[in-house]
Amino acid sequence: MTRRRIFSATAAAFALAAAGVAPVVADESPATEQTKVVLVLDASASMNEPDPSGVTKLEAAKTALIGALGSLPEDADVGLRVYGATVDGPGRTPAECADSQLVHPIEPLDEQGLTAAIQSFDAVGETPIAYSLQEAAKDLGADGKRHIILVSDGEERCVPDPCVAVQDIIDAGIGVQIDTVGFGVGDVARQQLTCIAEAGGGTYYDAADAGTLTTTLNTLSTRTARPFTIEGTPVEGSPTPEGAPLLDVGQYVDSAASSSQGMTTKYYRVPRTQPGSTIRVSMVGRMPAATDGMNRGRWDWRLSTPDGLECSSRWALASDTQRQGVIAAGTVIAVQLDPRAQQPDARAKACAEADELVYELKRGNAKTAVTTDVEIRVMEEAPAADADSLPDGVASVPQDNSDQLTSPASGTPVSVVGGASFNDALTIEPGTYVTEVVPGEMVLFKARIDWGQEAIFAIDGPDPAFPPLQGLQTLDWLNVPGNVYAPDFSQMDSQEFLRAGMYRTVSGELKLESAPDINQVPQVNFRNRWDSPRMYFSNSNGFSMAGDYYFAVGLGELRDGILRGVPVPIRFSIAVTGEVQGAPEYVEADAEPSLSPTAGATPEPSDLSPATEIPAETGDDATDVPPTEADPAGSALPLVGGALLVVGAVGAGVYAAVRRR
Repeated sequence: MTRRRIFSATAAAFALAAAGVAPVVADESPATEQTKVVLVLDASASMNEPDPSGVTKLEAAKTALIGALGSLPEDADVGLRVYGATVDGPGRTPAECADSQLVHPIEPLDEQGLTAAIQSFDAVGETPIAYSLQEAAKDLGADGKRHIILVSDGEERCVPDPCVAVQDIIDAGIGVQIDTVGFGVGDVARQQLTCIAEAGGGTYYDAADAGTLTTTLNTLSTRTARPFTIEGTPVEGSPTPEGAPLLDVGQYVDSAASSSQGMTTKYYRVPRTQPGSTIRVSMVGRMPAATDGMNRGRWDWRLSTPDGLECSSRWALASDTQRQGVIAAGTVIAVQLDPRAQQPDARAKACAEADELVYELKRGNAKTAVTTDVEIRVMEEAPAADADSLPDGVASVPQDNSDQLTSPASGTPVSVVGGASFNDALTIEPGTYVTEVVPGEMVLFKARIDWGQEAIFAIDGPDPAFPPLQGLQTLDWLNVPGNVYAPDFSQMDSQEFLRAGMYRTVSGELKLESAPDINQVPQVNFRNRWDSPRMYFSNSNGFSMAGDYYFAVGLGELRDGILRGVPVPIRFSIAVTGEVQGAPEYVEADAEPSLSPTAGATPEPSDLSPATEIPAETGDDATDVPPTEADPAGSALPLVGGALLVVGAVGAGVYAAVRRR
């Protein structure tokens, strides 16, 4: 069993569709964990150097840190550790390399006390980063959501190597996320701080001056309680159907390993508690960016009856050619029977009536074995008593039509800080926004789309006046993807081909050089599950559900690490239109089901950076699952969301091959 970085392990109960039917809650649900944060600040002698604003780096850092305290979660425990503040010696002595103090204990947020602590020290000594991180991990204790935010203006000058030290901390099973901020650093320090963040499951941010440091610390403080998480009750899938654990309605965590020796498989059993209900099983797993992002083992998901009759299947690649990281997300479904069907297909009938279903999670052969922690969600929706009389599903779904759409952006964008996962996506209303994203990162938002409504999600692009963008050259392509996920977590972008707005500098101006990245959610109807084609390479019919839809904003990495760690302001807009109508009347219920984690709650948000890959080969391997009435498309293209730059004849050839399928 792989080490799990589960920083938040709150199991979510899902309410059943019928208000009169008690929700089924996963057993042994862990309680919500306390958020604990330790701020680690560099007080080495180099912090006495001037910042471009005219004050010293230390004064700028103190001002930024004090300003960011108000953005920290009010219910968090927060402490402050500094290094290099007490020992002024000849350099790298044992005393200097252990010069690190917890100047404010980790306790309920005390802005006044933390402000006094921040103002209480000077910059005099060395830069013992590794020792400070080791001590900070001890400060945080053995429980809770543990988070370290490190601000430094230089590289480690003592031993051990801080990257190795952080890896040792993680390997010891200490669940902690480490984000780093480089304040006016050079290449060596930038690489080291990036390495620390990657090893600690966090993000590196680059702050060239006091202003950028202030906005970065505010963003980090807001996200402190919202690291990338998989949440749920721990469960262990079985290598055979006979020993499969039972997954009631709820949220679970497990691991899925690829192998260089062939396929690996895990099985689970999913009971149906209400006859004729719709069962959905989704899986989400994050694969961090890797130097070699290819051949990491494809994903396969399958839902079937106990006797092996397939109800639904999906598959996805795990390739990451742009080093953005990959979110693997797949949803399989067994729907209620369509009452309009004169002669129901035997397979659809069996899947709709089975008292229990078998969920299969499979990883393909990989160049190097990779183990990924995953979240599995089981959702059950009561049958609609009036399914035959509900409005017809949409006859067609939008596809690669962004050049026919207009962005709904208007007025001054509202600044927002996005979430890092589905569990903590930031709830927003339709409107025009700007959010900061570092290259290789993707942040999530969610907005309600009700029955009878439709939506537009537009990436309006980076702020061309943002100073760091002025240095981009013509050959520097800035890819800004926007992705849409349904309430069942299936990706449903209407942009299949480019899937990213592609920007570059032309005649000194940053311009959009591709079709605009505008995604359209068609009218949400209950009958879309039967009457309508699927979306996004025939993978999603999630638009047959009213609820929270998820909108992701990302930024691709550039060549040679350009803009690495620099938070870039990205503008986006969302419009939801249409009269609310066509709500189903659920059996034994007078209310719509809640299909979101922790019914009635609104969560607040590693960098979520999905990167979709169209397979370069379209042979038998791409069509190895037969279609069914319940799943007419059968196996389809990867349901791994994000941005892939498809350029020239190669991209066009792949696209043509894909569309022919």
